[in-house]
Amino acid sequence: MAKAGVDAATILDIVRAAGVSQPSFYNHFDSKEALAKAIATQFFQTDAEYKRRVFESVDDPAVAIAINCRHTLEVATRDPVVAWVLVHAGTTRNLFGSSNADALVTMIQRGIDAGRFRALNARTAALMTRGAGFPVLQDMLLGTASKQIEREFVLMVLQMLGLTQDDADKAYVLATEHLAHTQLKAE
Repeated sequence: MAKAGVDAATILDIVRAAGVSQPSFYNHFDSKEALAKAIATQFFQTDAEYKRRVFESVDDPAVAIAINCRHTLEVATRDPVVAWVLVHAGTTRNLFGSSNADALVTMIQRGIDAGRFRALNARTAALMTRGAGFPVLQDMLLGTASKQIEREFVLMVLQMLGLTQDDADKAYVLATEHLAHTQLKAE
């Protein structure tokens, strides 16, 4: 299901890959669509909580956006199965139980209000960021992405929000340092 998409996968494909029986599958899910929704819902809930923590702890909205863009793209290496489900789910984030409070919109608006970003509309900027993120994630999963795709994506998002290339690059470096520091703490 992860590589072929929900429509192309069969229940038999899924249970074989998972090493479970069909009755066991149906004890937990009504359909393959329900399984895909459960996977995406779990990711989006975890992702939203991560974003909330970053946005509460990082003062510079540009650095916070850079951290979160990188975190989202890193799912391609952390959990490729989940990443493929997300790619096939596309930008249907709201269908998978996300709340009305959108941390990305809030952070972008915070950056606009502070004069750090020059985007016209925070919601539109968040939609564009997410809309661009899914094809980048797919490119990473297919192995066709540039070796610097995370950096390139972050810089493009920050420049879209109105940062100069130099300021975007500085925010990326600070985000990288933050991620390295928090990774070391987690280990």
